[in-house]
Amino acid sequence: MKKLMAMELALLFLLLPRAQAALPATDNFNRATVGTTWTKTGGATLDWQIYGSAAAYHYAGTYGAMYWNADVFSGDHYSQMTVVMNTGCLFGPSVRNQAGGDSYYLLEANGSYYYLIKTTAGSPVIMTSGPVAIVTGDTITLTASGTSTVTLTGYKNGVQFVSTTDSSSPLTGGAPGLGAPGYCNNGDAWEGGNVGGASPVVARKRKVLL
Repeated sequence: MKKLMAMELALLFLLLPRAQAALPATDNFNRATVGTTWTKTGGATLDWQIYGSAAAYHYAGTYGAMYWNADVFSGDHYSQMTVVMNTGCLFGPSVRNQAGGDSYYLLEANGSYYYLIKTTAGSPVIMTSGPVAIVTGDTITLTASGTSTVTLTGYKNGVQFVSTTDSSSPLTGGAPGLGAPGYCNNGDAWEGGNVGGASPVVARKRKVLL
């Protein structure tokens, strides 16, 4: 009887959905290189680096992004990161990063301003922008939900500060990641998961060890 029960439990485990079990995905970047769990996009794919135990993009004048490839996400997902400030430069979480193409939504911010960007085949367009105070240790989150009309919402330390929609050839599916326009702030304590999943999609301010 015990052997039969063990076999039944093993079978049940094999039949359970496993793609979502690892979510939310996380990365603290405490290593020397970005590694194979990230896919780099853009015209300067070799310029994503680890600097001071945080992700950094070092290529002037060209937008770049990278997305998490080690898990499967629903189309409604989020990306969040903790800011390690390099004064005046832009950096942030990205969502709906398309496999095999340089297309994504990006919420980039510096110490005083944000831009919500839609990049399609490498061409960035500002969807909306405005003032926001950001300091080292703040957690920035971007969520995406919907298909024919995509709703994009940005949070700082769990408090919403921007929301907009895209119904003009919106990006669907994809994966969460990070993005920047070049020579930018560093991002640490990254997390990506499904909206409405087991992990909260917004976080309070985190302590960053510099």
